[in-house]
Formats: sequence, structure tokens, C-alpha cells
Amino acid sequence: MGVSTTKLVYEYKRKKNVNDSGSGVDVQLVDIIAALNESYKIWYDHKVQVAQKDEKTRNDLRVFKNDQVSLKLVKVDENITLAEYPKDLYKRLNQIAHVSKDCCPDYPKVIIPRIIESDDLYEARRNPLRRADYYFEQLLAIESKTGIYIYHEGEMKIDKVLIDYYRKPVEVHAPSLEECNDGVYYNYNGEIIKDDVDCEVGSDTFADIDIVNLAVAISERDMNDLAKFQSQMSLILGIQELYK
Repeated sequence: MGVSTTKLVYEYKRKKNVNDSGSGVDVQLVDIIAALNESYKIWYDHKVQVAQKDEKTRNDLRVFKNDQVSLKLVKVDENITLAEYPKDLYKRLNQIAHVSKDCCPDYPKVIIPRIIESDDLYEARRNPLRRADYYFEQLLAIESKTGIYIYHEGEMKIDKVLIDYYRKPVEVHAPSLEECNDGVYYNYNGEIIKDDVDCEVGSDTFADIDIVNLAVAISERDMNDLAKFQSQMSLILGIQELYK
């Protein structure tokens, strides 16, 4: 279960007031939400980068992980198939291809496409030791913005491509807290949002605490207190100068 954005806003105000030591600075709701969403994105990007090395981080991200998702296949030509990424993809973790061959339909195979750099593709496709081979279970592929191009060279049929991936987090919003603009809530793009959108992180991981603390630090940065911001970034995320 996630954490309500209303709770995040209240926690932000409480901690911001403590930091301001009663200065009376009032931050508008739209700016609080902007700080929370920027914090959310920075926190998420950092967590995804270190997830493979840390079990606790993987636990923080489990709500965002989609497993064994079948990609839409598009025929490019007789030698190439494009496996299109889902629109919410943030980072691909792995990929497998289910393949078959007309000469032996009773023996389908599962092959891991080997993703290579585009600069190496032409030479690799010409090399018989590297190019697609059904019997030796070889497949070349390159990654693009739209998906994975699989170079099967007509040696096999690509029946299915599955990936595990982290999806993009959904931005948080809290129109129920809007007191200005006759209660009409706009995001930074000028779009009207009518329903609250809660933070997807699990309350049991306490990630919401880091997100709020980081949002407060972002507000400090916006008031030209860069040193305090960098100090908090290092403390919260355990890294140096992630954001300048």
C-alpha cells in the first residue's frame, strides 16, 4: 500500500517549519508538490541505479517492478524483428526470446538475445561465430528508444520476447488540499487535476520519509542554500553531489 500525498504535504510543512525556525515563509501547494515530485524522481533514479547491489533497495522498488512482460513484436524485414517497449518503461532488467524453427516445430527454444553496441552490429552480423544461429542458441540485438531490434537473420521465428523492467513512477498530486483558485488544482503544465494521486512507495519501507526530507532540501536549494541541499542529499541518498 502506498502513502497518501496529503500525508507527504503535511510532513513537508512540519519539517519545513522546523527548518525555517518560525520565519513564517509560506510555500504554495503547487511548489510543495513540485518539490515532492522532483524529490521522488531523484530518489527513484538513484534507487534504480543501486538496486542490483542492495536487497533493501530492491525491496523499496518492488512495487515498480514488472516481470515477464510480453512485448509487441513488429516485423522490420525478413531478418529483423522489433520488440517494442511498453510506454511506462524506465529501465529494462533482462530479456528472453521464445523462438522456433519450421524444420523442427516440436523443439521450441528460449534464447537470451545478446545486446551489443550499434557500432559493432555490422561486423557481428557477418561473423558466423556471432550471428543468429538456432542450433547454437545465438541471437544478436541492439537497444533503441522504441525497443529491442532482434537480428534473427531468417534463421528462426521470434514467437515471443519477455522482459523484466522497472516502470516509471506516477507523479503525486493533492487537489483536495487546494484552497486557492476557487479550489481548482493545476499542475505545472496548466492541466486541471481533480483527484489525488498518492505516492506508490510502500509505507512499510519508510521510503516516504526520505522523499519528504529530500523535498525540503530541494526547497532549501531553491532559496539559494546549496550547501545545505548538498549536505542533505549526501545524508539521504548516501552519495556526493548527485544534483547541482
